[in-house]
Order: sequence, then C-alpha cells, then structure tokens
Amino acid sequence: MTSAPFDPMESLAADVVVVGVSDSVCGRGAIVFAADEAYRRGAQLRLVHACAPAEQVSVQADLDRLATMIRAEYPWLPVVTSAPAGRTEQILLDESARASLMVLDPEASRAVAGAAACPVVRVRQVQTPCP
Repeated sequence: MTSAPFDPMESLAADVVVVGVSDSVCGRGAIVFAADEAYRRGAQLRLVHACAPAEQVSVQADLDRLATMIRAEYPWLPVVTSAPAGRTEQILLDESARASLMVLDPEASRAVAGAAACPVVRVRQVQTPCP
C-alpha cells in the first residue's frame, strides 16, 4: 500500500515549530534544532526575526536564503519566513500563540545571561480549556 505524498499545506493547520532567528553561534544551533524537530514532527518550520522597519527588506532576504538552505537539507519540510517590525518580546509572544513549539536562542532572548555554552530554550505553550 502506498501513502499519499506529503502535502505541506496540511501541516499549516497542524504543528508549527517557531524559531527566533539571530545571527550568532547559539542562534545557528537553535535553527538546526528547530528544523530537525519540525522535520521529526511533520510540522511547519517558521523562521522569525524581529527588526526595525528600515531593516525589513534585508532581513527578509536573509531569512529567505536561510530557508533555501534548510529546504536543501530537509526537502519535504515546509518552511515559512517572517521579518516583522517591532519589539522582539512582543513579536515572539504573538508567534507563540500559533506555535506548538517555540525554540529560542538564549543569547538573543537574554534568557541565559553570560552562559558559556549554547543551550536551546524550548517553550511549549499549552492551552487549557476554560470551563
């Protein structure tokens, strides 16, 4: 029995792994972790980098190049990029609403100040039903 080909549009309504992208050694580790995790889950990978309005075009171009490299490594992984203008904290909070998993670079998020290693901070949002 053969299975239907993977349809990236189906995963848009399912799992979404969001990674806050930064240009650092730790940030690259977070991207690799997030891509691998999204691939294992059959989820969409969403690359997000908050920036100033004047930087949006260049940041979006950088994210698109990064997405192309990820697609070369994971051909069936749906990758979406976003370079919204605004405060990093607010952008990541907004993105977490649609994420089944958030992967953050602690260097960029300042979650781990002065850490020698590059741990990846994983945040899972759990929605509980209201009575």
